[in-house]
Amino acid sequence: MGAPTETTLTSSATAGATPAETTGMARAAALIAAGNIVSRVLGLARETVIANLFGATGMVSAFRVAQIIPTMLYDLLVGGMVSSALVPVFSEQAERDRTGLWHLASLMLSLAVVVLGVIVLLIELTTPQIAFLMAGGFEPELLAATARLMRITTPAVLFLSLSGIITGLLYALKRFALPAFTAAVFNAVIVATALLGGVGWRLGHRDAGG
Repeated sequence: MGAPTETTLTSSATAGATPAETTGMARAAALIAAGNIVSRVLGLARETVIANLFGATGMVSAFRVAQIIPTMLYDLLVGGMVSSALVPVFSEQAERDRTGLWHLASLMLSLAVVVLGVIVLLIELTTPQIAFLMAGGFEPELLAATARLMRITTPAVLFLSLSGIITGLLYALKRFALPAFTAAVFNAVIVATALLGGVGWRLGHRDAGG
């Protein structure tokens, strides 16, 4: 989940800005940069933990395939829209009318819930077929596991998209700390989940083997 670039956030604001405003924008840029660095570090930790705990197993391959749908849908529908459309529109509305901003944000969130809810439902109903199209070369057991994981991961696109819209709203309100570290929190949760799940998975395989 990408954050708007520093150029997007600061280019219009720094032109003719007062020293205090310039300092504020520099602080915001530093927060965004720090959030990106922490997110990248945790992303590396995520891949390292998954590789060490699960190795090159079929379940890892199934998980990778199951992640494609929510990631692709988020990138297609919301990802690029945050910096290119939502932040400028929300920022303009925030300067003109805060009440109108809340109405606009509410409309966007409601629309996202309805549209993405329908998309998620359709995917959930056709998960076996989608899994076969994406991973038809898997063994039957692994293909079934891929379909199960896809059912679990697909609803994430709804929450990721709502998070993306709220991120754009917070940037428009010049509240940078929380959205700057959203991706870092996302990666941290995956690391924690992988650690907890990996320990149980290893214990289960050890018991099954011995």
